[in-house]
Amino acid sequence: MRSHAYGANHRIRQAIYNTRQIVRLLVHLWEKLSQKTRVIATLTQQLGRPPTQEEIAAHMSASVWSC
Repeated sequence: MRSHAYGANHRIRQAIYNTRQIVRLLVHLWEKLSQKTRVIATLTQQLGRPPTQEEIAAHMSASVWSC
């Protein structure tokens, strides 16, 4: 009986831990997306045209692959 309680408790703790990781990832992605949106708006205003992925990456100090 005791091992069943331990197993259930372990699964609950693991689910909470996994959920926290997902939430942190989503917050990180949301921040990057917001930053990219601001950079695109700023560069569009400065350049008078939509910026290229290379211009966005250079302004965000990132590689083109991560944009």
